[in-house]
Amino acid sequence: MLKLKKATVFAMKEYVRLCSVNTTLSQKQAMLEEAIKNFELIANGQAGHSCYLTVGLKPDRSDFEFHYVYEFPINHPLNRVQISPDNDLEEIDA
Repeated sequence: MLKLKKATVFAMKEYVRLCSVNTTLSQKQAMLEEAIKNFELIANGQAGHSCYLTVGLKPDRSDFEFHYVYEFPINHPLNRVQISPDNDLEEIDA
């Protein structure tokens, strides 16, 4: 089972704190939990309702790289967060 790394969760928590200034603490926590849930669902082959997969070339154009993107329900021009399945997820025993 794939889970988000602690460093990734911390970075998303900071993102929510900085980009959703007009929300309450409970709303921020709910947004963070929903994003984590959706990222982990799509990473494990299930339907993350608010996530989608993006594909692009690596910087050296040697191969394709995949990212999962989540769109936060906030009124901010930078309301999307993407993670790399290769770097931001870790395998755990369920």
